[in-house]
Amino acid sequence: PCVKLKLTTDVDGKPTSTTLWCATDLKNLPIRIESDVAGGQPSVTELSDVSFDVDPAVFLPPADYKKLDAPSF
Repeated sequence: PCVKLKLTTDVDGKPTSTTLWCATDLKNLPIRIESDVAGGQPSVTELSDVSFDVDPAVFLPPADYKKLDAPSF
């Protein structure tokens, strides 16, 4: 089951409409987002096979990761 939300905003003087479908059984995670900017290309983002059971190791940097210092400007 989902809760459907519609947002209307103004981006750089152009009306923008965004519709979200939030899955109530997935902690209200937006599983589908449709955006339409006046005069622009519509976009759709959709999630599938969502799981909150994720191994924390997938968020660790690779073993060969090396942090580099940012150069001064």
